[in-house]
Amino acid sequence: MTQVTWNARRRQACAADRPHLPLGHRRVRSRHLEMHQRILPQLGAAAGLLVGLGLAEPYTPKHEAGRCAFRGHCGKQSLFGKELPCVDNDIAQDPEEELRNELVELCGEKWRTGPVCCSLEQVQSLKSELGTPATIVGSCPACKENFFNLFCTFTCSPDQSLFINVTDSAEKNGKHLVTELDQLVSEEYGSGFYDSCKEVKFGGANSRAMDLIGGGAKNYTQMLKFLGDKKPFCWLSLPDQLPHRV
Repeated sequence: MTQVTWNARRRQACAADRPHLPLGHRRVRSRHLEMHQRILPQLGAAAGLLVGLGLAEPYTPKHEAGRCAFRGHCGKQSLFGKELPCVDNDIAQDPEEELRNELVELCGEKWRTGPVCCSLEQVQSLKSELGTPATIVGSCPACKENFFNLFCTFTCSPDQSLFINVTDSAEKNGKHLVTELDQLVSEEYGSGFYDSCKEVKFGGANSRAMDLIGGGAKNYTQMLKFLGDKKPFCWLSLPDQLPHRV
């Protein structure tokens, strides 16, 4: 099972020091250009849960460590849409030097070694997408780290297939674009992520950053839903414009 940490050092208003905690899994159903989220408890191994829910076929038949669910850019479904990733249930690959350097610069030193499930183009797109939220929550290192961790892990984790299951795709130019997926994240991770950001202030008006990055969310499920809702021409959506439904 993939293990990624969220930073809880400043969980309450970026004030109190706390240890890192592990990322678990949430189930998220995604549809092209409109994301909603469903939260399910983690029941044993993520791969077993995905298979047990009857979601393993046909796009992500294998759920195991070191295996991807999607990878690379496959094209757009509309003129103003964003690049969607390709269905890819193959094994994670060691990146070229340029990709490695870009990934470490954006997502941190923990990406310095090991295989990944993303391409250079995906990381460059992610870097562009995360520019605005980095400014909004930059005053709180813990919130920023958790925010980046969510998207970096979703996009590049070498164990992608353990917490992501592609459930629908569209064919274009001989390639299969991911248009719907399920993702698993634990309540512990979601609530910890939300708590690290909920009191962060932004700008001269001392506005709540959560109003911007979470749509004024009052809990982590509302925040995650906002991050995936359809927002045409907006500064942020889940990487590659993959939406989710609760």
